[in-house]
Amino acid sequence: MINKMNIIFLDIDGVLNTWRFQDYQVKHHECDSWNAQFNFDPICMKNLKELIDKTNAYIVISSSWRDTDNGIKDICNNLKLYEIINDRYFSSTPLLKDKTRGEEIKEWLYMFSDMDINYVILDDENDIGDLEDRLVQCNDYYGFTKNELKKALELLGGCK
Repeated sequence: MINKMNIIFLDIDGVLNTWRFQDYQVKHHECDSWNAQFNFDPICMKNLKELIDKTNAYIVISSSWRDTDNGIKDICNNLKLYEIINDRYFSSTPLLKDKTRGEEIKEWLYMFSDMDINYVILDDENDIGDLEDRLVQCNDYYGFTKNELKKALELLGGCK
């Protein structure tokens, strides 16, 4: 078995793509609400970078963005803007018809059960069933704030 690996199961809408930042872009940058969603909230992105830097964590996308034509590409482009290097994107959870996000995360954990995984789930919803002790639930208006960062750091233990 390999050394412990820290994983962030990452939702996008309500975590990095916030209503607060979309509102700001529409009001101050002549950006329509459709295009605003592709620019992730800088506060949330800085907090994500800090979490990754302090825990050496890898990202597993659990967001519905993984099922859109350019979703993963758009996510990776935003990660690059904040110097979250490409090798931090590890994979995505499987798309399982009629399953909850929690069930998709469990399936991913099962597929990688030969690894020693320590994980946190960043999401604005809580459809994760019995994985709730690993959930850091974000407010969809503010996203991944310093308060959620603190909780996520506690769950990942800051190990490298």
